[in-house]
Amino acid sequence: MEQYKKVHNVIMITNKTNKDQLHSILKKKLMTDYVKSLDMNRKDPHELTRDLFYGIGFAAIRTHIRFEDVRALIRQIKSEQLIPLPDSPDLKKKEVREMIPFELPIERNQTGPSVRVLRKIFSFEKLSDEYFTTKTTPLPDNPKDLNAFIPRVFPLTVRRQLKELGRYKQKLREYYTFDKLPRSYFDLPEKKVALPLTLQEL
Repeated sequence: MEQYKKVHNVIMITNKTNKDQLHSILKKKLMTDYVKSLDMNRKDPHELTRDLFYGIGFAAIRTHIRFEDVRALIRQIKSEQLIPLPDSPDLKKKEVREMIPFELPIERNQTGPSVRVLRKIFSFEKLSDEYFTTKTTPLPDNPKDLNAFIPRVFPLTVRRQLKELGRYKQKLREYYTFDKLPRSYFDLPEKKVALPLTLQEL
């Protein structure tokens, strides 16, 4: 407040109305500076909308704009600004490389977090093999032919192993391509038949 009075040569604020007006101006100026400082490239539409509404609330600005509408508009704008993902991870432009907080190519176990970051900059459906340090091959029909980096759990022989199937498949996808596991990857016992509850059901 004192700084503002010095800069604008304000000697004295005489009433509450003037004080409120000055506070409002200061809050809006801080809100404007805050919005300008947001990293539009690294944040997703939801984060940007949340930050924008935080600034609006801080500055006590009345608005009838819905959160969902602003988020949809930001998503559309960001989508139009996305760069097509190059065929090779050897990015030529320095400014693009500096926007990515990790080295390319990536390890396959880092696919999820890496894709989320890359989708903020590039447009693509999925990463090609060139973006991974290890290349994939088709999944062998016989689990005995799996490479040594895969835990020797196949074929599954105990039903409780099915609880870990998602983790096993994730490990397989680090080295192999497949839609679903072949039947040869399962050697489970038949389900036990439930006992009848009454004598009449015997």
